[in-house]
Amino acid sequence: DVVYKGKGKVFFDPDDGTWKDKGPFENLGLTLEDYGASKILSTIQAQYPPIDLKKRYAVLLQKEKKKSDSIMRAEMRAQAIKDSIEYQEKYPEQKTFPDSSFYKGHLLDGKRHGYGQWRTKAGSVYEGFWADDKKNGKGRMDYKDGSSYEGDWKDDKIEGYGTVTWANGRKYIGYLVNSQRHGQGIQYRADGTKIEEGNYSNGYLQQGICFDSLEREIYNGECKDGKYEGRGKYTYYSEDGRTNVTTGEWKNDEAYNGSCIITEPNGTIYLREIINGKWGKPKKQETNSNQ
Repeated sequence: DVVYKGKGKVFFDPDDGTWKDKGPFENLGLTLEDYGASKILSTIQAQYPPIDLKKRYAVLLQKEKKKSDSIMRAEMRAQAIKDSIEYQEKYPEQKTFPDSSFYKGHLLDGKRHGYGQWRTKAGSVYEGFWADDKKNGKGRMDYKDGSSYEGDWKDDKIEGYGTVTWANGRKYIGYLVNSQRHGQGIQYRADGTKIEEGNYSNGYLQQGICFDSLEREIYNGECKDGKYEGRGKYTYYSEDGRTNVTTGEWKNDEAYNGSCIITEPNGTIYLREIINGKWGKPKKQETNSNQ
Protein backbone atom coordinates (compact mmCIF):
# COMPACT_ATOMS: atom_id res chain seq x y z
CA ASP A 1 0.00 0.00 0.00
CA VAL A 2 1.12 3.52 -0.70
CA VAL A 3 1.38 5.61 2.45
CA TYR A 4 0.28 9.18 2.14
CA LYS A 5 2.62 11.74 3.59
CA GLY A 6 2.33 15.51 3.61
CA LYS A 7 -0.76 17.75 3.42
CA GLY A 8 -3.87 17.53 1.29
CA LYS A 9 -7.52 18.55 1.09
CA VAL A 10 -10.87 17.10 0.27
CA PHE A 11 -13.90 19.27 -0.36
CA PHE A 12 -17.38 19.18 1.07
CA ASP A 13 -20.03 19.36 -1.65
CA PRO A 14 -23.01 21.41 -0.36
CA ASP A 15 -25.22 20.10 -3.15
CA ASP A 16 -25.29 16.47 -1.98
CA GLY A 17 -23.58 16.61 1.46
CA THR A 18 -20.61 14.38 0.52
CA TRP A 19 -16.86 14.87 0.43
CA LYS A 20 -15.11 15.23 -2.91
CA ASP A 21 -11.54 14.60 -3.99
CA LYS A 22 -11.47 17.16 -6.74
CA GLY A 23 -9.32 20.18 -6.48
CA PRO A 24 -5.82 20.18 -5.05
CA PHE A 25 -4.33 17.13 -6.80
CA GLU A 26 -5.44 18.33 -10.20
CA ASN A 27 -3.81 21.69 -9.58
CA LEU A 28 -0.53 19.89 -8.83
CA GLY A 29 -0.79 17.75 -11.93
CA LEU A 30 -0.95 14.54 -9.84
CA THR A 31 -3.39 11.65 -9.79
CA LEU A 32 -5.20 10.15 -6.82
CA GLU A 33 -3.29 6.88 -7.10
CA ASP A 34 0.03 8.62 -6.63
CA TYR A 35 -0.70 9.25 -3.00
CA GLY A 36 -3.36 6.67 -2.22
CA ALA A 37 -5.85 9.45 -1.99
CA SER A 38 -8.79 7.19 -2.80
CA LYS A 39 -8.20 5.20 0.42
CA ILE A 40 -7.85 8.39 2.39
CA LEU A 41 -11.08 9.67 0.90
CA SER A 42 -12.83 6.40 1.81
CA THR A 43 -11.64 6.79 5.39
CA ILE A 44 -12.94 10.35 5.50
CA GLN A 45 -16.25 9.27 4.00
CA ALA A 46 -16.58 6.61 6.72
CA GLN A 47 -15.69 8.99 9.52
CA TYR A 48 -17.82 11.81 8.12
CA PRO A 49 -20.80 10.15 6.44
CA PRO A 50 -22.83 12.06 3.82
CA ILE A 51 -25.17 14.67 5.23
CA ASP A 52 -28.82 15.04 4.22
CA LEU A 53 -28.68 18.78 3.69
CA LYS A 54 -32.37 19.14 2.83
CA LYS A 55 -33.39 17.34 6.02
CA ARG A 56 -30.93 19.33 8.11
CA TYR A 57 -32.11 22.58 6.54
CA ALA A 58 -35.75 21.65 7.21
CA VAL A 59 -34.90 20.89 10.86
CA LEU A 60 -33.08 24.18 11.19
CA LEU A 61 -36.03 26.03 9.64
CA GLN A 62 -38.42 24.32 12.05
CA LYS A 63 -36.25 25.24 15.02
CA GLU A 64 -35.98 28.82 13.77
CA LYS A 65 -39.75 29.00 13.28
CA LYS A 66 -40.41 27.71 16.80
CA LYS A 67 -37.94 30.23 18.15
CA SER A 68 -39.52 33.04 16.08
CA ASP A 69 -43.04 32.01 17.15
CA SER A 70 -41.95 31.93 20.76
CA ILE A 71 -40.43 35.41 20.50
CA MET A 72 -43.51 36.70 18.67
CA ARG A 73 -45.85 35.29 21.33
CA ALA A 74 -43.74 36.87 24.05
CA GLU A 75 -43.76 40.21 22.21
CA MET A 76 -47.53 39.99 21.70
CA ARG A 77 -48.06 39.29 25.39
CA ALA A 78 -45.78 42.19 26.32
CA GLN A 79 -47.61 44.50 23.85
CA ALA A 80 -50.99 43.40 25.18
CA ILE A 81 -49.91 44.22 28.73
CA LYS A 82 -48.53 47.56 27.60
CA ASP A 83 -51.72 48.38 25.65
CA SER A 84 -53.84 47.45 28.64
CA ILE A 85 -51.82 49.71 30.94
CA GLU A 86 -51.87 52.57 28.43
CA TYR A 87 -55.61 52.16 27.88
CA GLN A 88 -56.25 52.22 31.62
CA GLU A 89 -54.09 55.33 31.96
CA LYS A 90 -55.77 56.98 28.97
CA TYR A 91 -59.35 56.03 29.79
CA PRO A 92 -59.47 55.35 33.53
CA GLU A 93 -63.20 56.03 33.98
CA GLN A 94 -66.46 55.83 32.05
CA LYS A 95 -69.68 57.80 32.12
CA THR A 96 -72.96 57.64 30.23
CA PHE A 97 -74.94 60.88 30.02
CA PRO A 98 -78.76 61.31 30.10
CA ASP A 99 -78.81 61.93 26.33
CA SER A 100 -77.16 58.50 25.81
CA SER A 101 -73.82 60.00 24.82
CA PHE A 102 -70.85 58.09 26.23
CA TYR A 103 -67.52 59.25 27.67
CA LYS A 104 -64.40 57.37 28.65
CA GLY A 105 -61.36 59.10 30.08
CA HIS A 106 -60.45 61.30 33.00
CA LEU A 107 -63.08 62.75 35.34
CA LEU A 108 -62.82 65.28 38.13
CA ASP A 109 -65.74 65.53 40.53
CA GLY A 110 -67.87 63.77 37.93
CA LYS A 111 -66.94 66.22 35.15
CA ARG A 112 -64.86 65.51 32.07
CA HIS A 113 -61.43 66.90 32.87
CA GLY A 114 -58.14 65.87 31.29
CA TYR A 115 -57.90 63.52 28.33
CA GLY A 116 -60.86 61.53 27.08
CA GLN A 117 -63.11 60.35 24.27
CA TRP A 118 -66.75 61.37 23.91
CA ARG A 119 -69.20 59.71 21.53
CA THR A 120 -72.43 61.59 20.88
CA LYS A 121 -75.82 59.94 20.50
CA ALA A 122 -75.72 60.84 16.78
CA GLY A 123 -72.38 59.06 16.32
CA SER A 124 -69.90 61.95 16.19
CA VAL A 125 -66.69 61.38 18.17
CA TYR A 126 -64.41 63.84 19.96
CA GLU A 127 -61.06 62.78 21.36
CA GLY A 128 -58.78 65.18 23.13
CA PHE A 129 -58.51 67.36 26.20
CA TRP A 130 -61.24 68.65 28.49
CA ALA A 131 -61.54 71.19 31.29
CA ASP A 132 -64.57 71.64 33.53
CA ASP A 133 -66.73 69.37 31.34
CA LYS A 134 -65.93 71.32 28.14
CA LYS A 135 -63.61 70.69 25.22
CA ASN A 136 -60.46 72.70 25.92
CA GLY A 137 -57.00 72.38 24.40
CA LYS A 138 -55.98 70.08 21.56
CA GLY A 139 -58.56 67.69 20.19
CA ARG A 140 -60.19 66.13 17.15
CA MET A 141 -63.89 65.91 16.30
CA ASP A 142 -65.07 63.47 13.64
CA TYR A 143 -68.65 64.32 12.68
CA LYS A 144 -71.22 61.82 11.50
CA ASP A 145 -71.48 63.48 8.05
CA GLY A 146 -67.79 62.74 7.32
CA SER A 147 -66.39 66.18 8.11
CA SER A 148 -63.84 66.76 10.87
CA TYR A 149 -61.88 69.34 12.82
CA GLU A 150 -58.51 68.85 14.49
CA GLY A 151 -56.82 71.60 16.45
CA ASP A 152 -57.44 74.02 19.30
CA TRP A 153 -60.65 74.23 21.35
CA LYS A 154 -61.86 76.68 23.97
CA ASP A 155 -64.98 76.15 26.08
CA ASP A 156 -66.53 73.72 23.57
CA LYS A 157 -65.85 76.05 20.62
CA ILE A 158 -63.35 75.75 17.81
CA GLU A 159 -60.86 78.48 18.59
CA GLY A 160 -57.18 78.80 17.74
CA TYR A 161 -55.20 77.04 15.01
CA GLY A 162 -56.46 73.91 13.30
CA THR A 163 -57.62 72.01 10.24
CA VAL A 164 -61.22 71.83 9.05
CA THR A 165 -62.01 69.07 6.56
CA TRP A 166 -65.41 68.99 4.87
CA ALA A 167 -67.16 65.79 3.77
CA ASN A 168 -66.45 66.65 0.10
CA GLY A 169 -62.69 66.72 0.78
CA ARG A 170 -62.23 70.49 0.85
CA LYS A 171 -59.94 71.67 3.61
CA TYR A 172 -59.11 74.81 5.56
CA ILE A 173 -55.87 75.15 7.52
CA GLY A 174 -55.43 78.24 9.65
CA TYR A 175 -56.82 80.28 12.52
CA LEU A 176 -60.39 80.24 13.79
CA VAL A 177 -62.42 82.19 16.34
CA ASN A 178 -65.80 81.11 17.69
CA SER A 179 -65.83 78.15 15.24
CA GLN A 180 -65.37 80.48 12.22
CA ARG A 181 -62.36 81.15 10.01
CA HIS A 182 -60.72 84.23 11.44
CA GLY A 183 -57.11 85.23 10.83
CA GLN A 184 -54.50 83.89 8.43
CA GLY A 185 -55.44 80.70 6.59
CA ILE A 186 -55.49 78.68 3.39
CA GLN A 187 -58.39 76.83 1.79
CA TYR A 188 -57.81 73.80 -0.48
CA ARG A 189 -59.85 71.70 -2.89
CA ALA A 190 -60.08 67.94 -2.45
CA ASP A 191 -57.29 67.47 -5.02
CA GLY A 192 -54.93 69.67 -2.97
CA THR A 193 -55.00 72.77 -5.17
CA LYS A 194 -55.54 76.11 -3.45
CA ILE A 195 -58.85 77.94 -3.52
CA GLU A 196 -57.84 81.03 -1.58
CA GLU A 197 -55.21 82.23 0.85
CA GLY A 198 -55.05 85.25 3.10
CA ASN A 199 -56.66 86.94 6.07
CA TYR A 200 -60.19 85.89 7.11
CA SER A 201 -62.78 87.60 9.27
CA ASN A 202 -65.98 85.97 10.55
CA GLY A 203 -65.65 83.14 8.06
CA TYR A 204 -64.89 85.19 4.94
CA LEU A 205 -61.68 86.14 3.17
CA GLN A 206 -60.96 89.85 3.67
CA GLN A 207 -57.51 90.24 2.15
CA GLY A 208 -55.69 87.65 0.11
CA ILE A 209 -55.42 85.64 -3.08
CA CYS A 210 -58.11 83.59 -4.85
CA PHE A 211 -57.36 80.84 -7.37
CA ASP A 212 -59.51 78.97 -9.88
CA SER A 213 -59.13 75.20 -10.23
CA LEU A 214 -56.51 75.48 -13.00
CA GLU A 215 -54.93 78.62 -11.52
CA ARG A 216 -55.74 80.56 -14.70
CA GLU A 217 -57.68 83.10 -12.65
CA ILE A 218 -55.97 84.76 -9.69
CA TYR A 219 -57.29 87.60 -7.55
CA ASN A 220 -55.02 89.33 -5.06
CA GLY A 221 -56.60 92.02 -2.93
CA GLU A 222 -59.32 93.01 -0.52
CA CYS A 223 -62.52 91.03 0.02
CA LYS A 224 -65.73 91.30 1.99
CA ASP A 225 -68.08 88.46 2.85
CA GLY A 226 -66.27 86.22 0.38
CA LYS A 227 -66.51 88.65 -2.55
CA TYR A 228 -63.99 90.95 -4.22
CA GLU A 229 -64.44 94.29 -2.47
CA GLY A 230 -61.92 97.15 -2.28
CA ARG A 231 -58.51 97.43 -3.92
CA GLY A 232 -57.35 94.41 -5.86
CA LYS A 233 -55.68 92.89 -8.88
CA TYR A 234 -57.27 90.19 -11.02
CA THR A 235 -55.24 88.20 -13.55
CA TYR A 236 -56.74 85.86 -16.13
CA TYR A 237 -54.77 83.56 -18.45
CA SER A 238 -56.95 82.29 -21.32
CA GLU A 239 -56.35 78.99 -23.09
CA ASP A 240 -55.46 80.76 -26.34
CA GLY A 241 -52.56 82.65 -24.70
CA ARG A 242 -54.28 85.96 -23.97
CA THR A 243 -53.63 87.63 -20.61
CA ASN A 244 -56.01 90.06 -18.87
CA VAL A 245 -54.83 92.04 -15.84
CA THR A 246 -57.49 94.17 -14.12
CA THR A 247 -56.34 96.52 -11.37
CA GLY A 248 -58.29 98.99 -9.29
CA GLU A 249 -61.39 99.21 -7.13
CA TRP A 250 -63.82 96.28 -6.86
CA LYS A 251 -67.43 96.10 -5.69
CA ASN A 252 -69.49 92.96 -5.17
CA ASP A 253 -67.08 90.77 -7.19
CA GLU A 254 -66.99 93.24 -10.12
CA ALA A 255 -64.35 95.72 -11.25
CA TYR A 256 -65.74 99.21 -10.50
CA ASN A 257 -62.95 101.73 -11.12
CA GLY A 258 -59.58 100.97 -12.68
CA SER A 259 -58.10 99.57 -15.84
CA CYS A 260 -57.65 96.30 -17.67
CA ILE A 261 -54.52 95.55 -19.70
CA ILE A 262 -55.05 92.90 -22.38
CA THR A 263 -52.03 91.23 -23.96
CA GLU A 264 -52.70 89.21 -27.10
CA PRO A 265 -50.68 86.08 -27.98
CA ASN A 266 -48.84 88.06 -30.69
CA GLY A 267 -47.75 90.70 -28.13
CA THR A 268 -50.30 93.39 -29.03
CA ILE A 269 -51.48 95.28 -25.94
CA TYR A 270 -54.89 96.92 -25.38
CA LEU A 271 -56.09 99.08 -22.51
CA ARG A 272 -59.68 99.31 -21.24
CA GLU A 273 -60.66 101.94 -18.67
CA ILE A 274 -63.30 101.11 -16.05
CA ILE A 275 -65.28 104.01 -14.57
CA ASN A 276 -68.14 103.48 -12.09
CA GLY A 277 -68.61 99.92 -13.24
CA LYS A 278 -68.69 100.73 -16.96
CA TRP A 279 -66.02 99.38 -19.27
CA GLY A 280 -64.58 101.55 -22.03
CA LYS A 281 -63.61 100.34 -25.47
CA PRO A 282 -60.21 98.64 -25.91
CA LYS A 283 -57.46 101.05 -27.01
CA LYS A 284 -54.41 99.69 -28.70
CA GLN A 285 -51.20 100.72 -26.94
CA GLU A 286 -48.05 101.74 -28.72
CA THR A 287 -45.06 99.52 -28.02
CA ASN A 288 -41.37 100.34 -28.30
CA SER A 289 -39.97 98.24 -31.14
CA ASN A 290 -36.47 98.55 -29.68
CA GLN A 291 -37.48 96.70 -26.54
